Amino acid sequence: MGRSRAQSFRQSVDATLGHAQADPNNPPTAAQQAEIVNFETGLFTAQIFDNKAGVLQADGAKGGPVALSLQKFFIGINDPIKPPNPPGFFDPNIFDLYKPWLGLPGAGEAAYRLSVARGEEVFNTTKIKIKGVTGLNDVLSMPVIDGFCGTCHDSPNVGNHSVKAPLNIGVANAGSDAPPALDISGLPVFRLDCVAGPLAGSPPFFVTDIGRA
Repeated sequence: MGRSRAQSFRQSVDATLGHAQADPNNPPTAAQQAEIVNFETGLFTAQIFDNKAGVLQADGAKGGPVALSLQKFFIGINDPIKPPNPPGFFDPNIFDLYKPWLGLPGAGEAAYRLSVARGEEVFNTTKIKIKGVTGLNDVLSMPVIDGFCGTCHDSPNVGNHSVKAPLNIGVANAGSDAPPALDISGLPVFRLDCVAGPLAGSPPFFVTDIGRA
């Protein structure tokens, strides 16, 4: 989600010449790039069966790839920061796939379906005090944001960002900023120094994952 067709076209070339190691003197033609992008954007994959809850489209639920293919999406949809709709449009109720399961009896397979629906409700309604997230708190100049799971996972019934919004939630931090709940003793630690851009001259960053950093 959030990737433009132009970016997809560029990726089709990079993946062909890079990952696939094709002849750099014979890159994909414009027509071939269009075929690749049209094929990729027409694919929808989603879980359709759970070992305990059974078929994920049963009893009015909307699991699976068919419902996903019909899900409305555009870049910026339900973005809590700069919504394209009137102010206050953001809806923290991101998922409603399993809402019909909330009224099921709590026994057997139905009990597992009810559990799934309750989990969906927890995701939608749990309030979170968001603090110290680079890319969010600093950008908005708000030390504390009264948010939800959907503040970051805002795309309806998908949960990705609907815009490009790199956030630092600290999971790749090492050194003094390492998450206290994560054991990173078996991971490599990299030092990153910013020499250009708005963070130039900042203290070095120590991380376990350069890509995420």
